[in-house]
Amino acid sequence: MAGEGADKLMASPGASDCHYLAFQNKKTTGSEKTDLTAPREIAFYSFDDEHKYRPDDSSLSYYWPMKVDEHARRVGLQTGLDTFKQVDESIDRHLDALLQALQEKEAQTGRITDAEVITWRGQLTKILTAIYSKRDSFEMNVTKFQGQIFLEEHHQARLERNSQPFSNQSAMAYLGYKFETLSTIPDVWDNVRREEIENRHAQQVSNHSQYCSIVSTTLDDKHKLVYGGEVDCIWDSHDMLHSDPREYHGEYGNNPNYTYHNWVELKTLAKSLVDKRNHAYEMRLFKFWAQSYLINCPRIILGLRTDYRGILDIPRVETLKTHAIPHGKFWSKSHALGFLSAFIQLLKDHVTEGDYWRVRHVADQDVLQLFLMKRGTYGSIISEKFLQWRQNFDEDGILKSSGAKTGEEQASEAMEDVQPSVLDKSQD
Repeated sequence: MAGEGADKLMASPGASDCHYLAFQNKKTTGSEKTDLTAPREIAFYSFDDEHKYRPDDSSLSYYWPMKVDEHARRVGLQTGLDTFKQVDESIDRHLDALLQALQEKEAQTGRITDAEVITWRGQLTKILTAIYSKRDSFEMNVTKFQGQIFLEEHHQARLERNSQPFSNQSAMAYLGYKFETLSTIPDVWDNVRREEIENRHAQQVSNHSQYCSIVSTTLDDKHKLVYGGEVDCIWDSHDMLHSDPREYHGEYGNNPNYTYHNWVELKTLAKSLVDKRNHAYEMRLFKFWAQSYLINCPRIILGLRTDYRGILDIPRVETLKTHAIPHGKFWSKSHALGFLSAFIQLLKDHVTEGDYWRVRHVADQDVLQLFLMKRGTYGSIISEKFLQWRQNFDEDGILKSSGAKTGEEQASEAMEDVQPSVLDKSQD
C-alpha cells in the first residue's frame, strides 16, 4: 500500500481504532434531497511569480481565448516543457497557506471560522468521485482541534504514486499549464498590451503564480465545510457577483439568493476520447464537473487536443447546468453527494480530539478505511502558528480583546511567515 513503508508511526490498529465505509449501501447512496448549498467565497490569497504568499487577489488571471489556427494546431501544447518553471512538490507544506488565510480572516471578524471540516477542495473531489473511480488509490491525514476536523492529502503516498513507472502526471499537468498560459492574461483586457496577448505562445510556462479561493458551504443540511481550491481564471472581474436563478435553478438547491463569481476552469481533453463518447470520456467529464461544482465555478472551457497534443477546438461546458455534463448512465450527482456526506459523518463520528488518523482507499476496493495512527499528536497537519493563534479565542469562539493582532498585522506578517505551498493541479 502506498506510503506504508514510510509510516514509522503505523501500527496494526485495534478494532475500536479502525472503521470502514462501503461504497454502496443504503446509507451512502444518498437521495434526491442530498445537496450542497452554493459555495460562498469567504477568503482568498495568491502566490506571486516567486511562489510567495500574498494576502490578496494579485495573481488572479483573466480569461482571454487563444487563437485557434493552423499554427496552434501544428505547434501543440508540448512546446516549452524544457523551460517549465515548476514548484518543488517534494516538500510537504500541509494546510499552511489555507490556515494562514483563515487566521487573517479570523483576525478581521473576531470569530473562529464557522466550520466542522477544514480541508482542500482536492480531498473532497476524491471522495465525491470515489464510488465511480474505484481504480484510484489515495490516502489522507486527519485530526481534530477545538472540535474542528482538519483533512489533508498524505504527501508521501502521493509522491510514491506519482513515481510509479507508468505515471505520466507531470507531463499531462504541463499540457494543462500550457493551455492556461495560452488562454489567460494577468489583468482585464484594457490593461494588457496587445503584444503581450499575441505572444502568449512564447511565454515561459510556470505554476508559481496561483490564486486560491476559500469557500464555505453546507452539505446535506448538516455538515459545515470550509475548503480552498485554486481558480484558473475569471471571465470578468473579481468584484462582480452574478445571480441567475432561472438558468441555474436547483443545481445547489432551490435558493433564490444564489450568487456566484464567473470563475473559469481550463481543461484539455484528447479529441480521440471525445469522439468515442465511452465510459472513460464520461468519467473525465464527471471529474471535471465535480472539481468545478465544489468551488461554484460556472463554466469549464475544454481545449480539444490532437494525439500530438495540438489544440483543435475550444467548446464551452457550463458546469452549473447539470444536463450539459452527460450523466445518469454512469454516475449520479445525488449518489456522489450521498457518499461524501457519509464520509464526513464517518470523520465526525470517529476522529478524536488531538489525535492523528489516516484515511485510505486501495485501488479496486469497494471500501474506505479510517484508522488511528497515533494519539496525542496532530501529525503536523496543523501549523504551530495556527495552534498558537487559536489560543487567543475564548470558549465561545470570540477573539479576546488583548494580545491578539489585528487583521492588518496578520496580513503584513503573512508576506514573510508562510512558506510556499503547491496546489495539486490535478484535483484541488
